[in-house]
Amino acid sequence: MRQRKFNSQALRQLAEELLHEIAEEGAITAEEREDLTTALVRQWITYAGNATLLLGEQQVYLVLGKTPLGRPCVVPEPALRGWMKELTRDWKIIPDDLDEIIDQLNRGQSAETVNADGIPLRLWVDPKERSRGVEPLVKENIPPGTKINYQIIATNLLEQQFGDGLDPEETEALACSMAKQWRQYEGHACLFIDGPRQLFFKLSEGSDGGCEVVTQSLAFDLEPLLLALGLSPGVIPEAIARINLNQEIEFRDREGIPSLLWHDPKARRILVRPVAADPGSEQSGSSAIFCGKCAAVLKPWRAGEKQQTCPHCGHTTTLA
Repeated sequence: MRQRKFNSQALRQLAEELLHEIAEEGAITAEEREDLTTALVRQWITYAGNATLLLGEQQVYLVLGKTPLGRPCVVPEPALRGWMKELTRDWKIIPDDLDEIIDQLNRGQSAETVNADGIPLRLWVDPKERSRGVEPLVKENIPPGTKINYQIIATNLLEQQFGDGLDPEETEALACSMAKQWRQYEGHACLFIDGPRQLFFKLSEGSDGGCEVVTQSLAFDLEPLLLALGLSPGVIPEAIARINLNQEIEFRDREGIPSLLWHDPKARRILVRPVAADPGSEQSGSSAIFCGKCAAVLKPWRAGEKQQTCPHCGHTTTLA
C-alpha cells in the first residue's frame, strides 16, 4: 500500500493557524503554541492525517481534509466526553495532576502518573483508531478465582460515555447487552449511537485476573444498510435499538422471504439468514450470507438451492 505523502511545511502552517484560533479563545497559551504546533504536525504524519488535542476536559480529533476547491483544511471532530471523570473516579488520579497529564498527552500521546493509591499508570490516546486508555505499570494482586463482573464494567463505561444522558433503566439494559456480547463474541461489544457512530468495546482479560477495555468510536450510518436489506423506514429506530440490545430482528426481505438479522461485533458485520419453514428445511444459519469474493449480501437461500451467482461481481457461491 502506498504511503500518504505529506508536505510538512504546509502542515505546519495549518497547525499554526488552527492553534492561533484556539489561543484566541483562551484554550491554550501563547507559550504552548510552538510545542503543540510541532506535536500536531508529527501526529498528522504518524497517524495518517489524524491528530488529537485535549483542551481542558474536552478531547477533539483534528483530521486533515480538503475544502470543496481542493484546499487543505482541518476538520474537527469532538471525542466522547467523560474521560476526565473516569480518570479521577475510577483510576483515582489526583485532580491537580490532570493539567500535567493533558500536557504530556498533547505532546506525545502518552503520559505517566501515580494515582492516589500510589499505583503508577500509563495513559495513551490513538487519534487514528479513535481510542484511548489507561493501564497500570505494576500488576495488582487479584485473589485467584475472582470473577469479573462484566455488567459493572459495562455500566461504568456507559456512564463515562454518556454521563447523565441515559436513565437508569436504559443504562441497565445496555450494560446487560454489552456483558452478553462480551461473553458471546470473545470480548467484543458494539453500540450504534446518534452521530451517526459505532462504539466498539474490546475487553481483554489478563492472566492475573484483571481486565482492560479499549473503546473505539467510528463514523458509521447503519440506516442505509438496513433499508437496503428490506426494512421499512418506520421500523429503523426500533431495529437499531434491538441491535443495541443484542437481539435478532425478524423481517421480510425485498423478495418477501421471512428472515432474521443480527450484528456480530467481532466480525463488525450485520448478518442475515432466512427463517427456516420447518426444522427439517435445508435453509439454515450455516448457509453462506455473503459473497466469498466481494462480501456483498447474497439473497436468502431457498430450500434445495445449492448455488448462487453474486449480482455484483458474478462470483458463484456453492453450498457444501
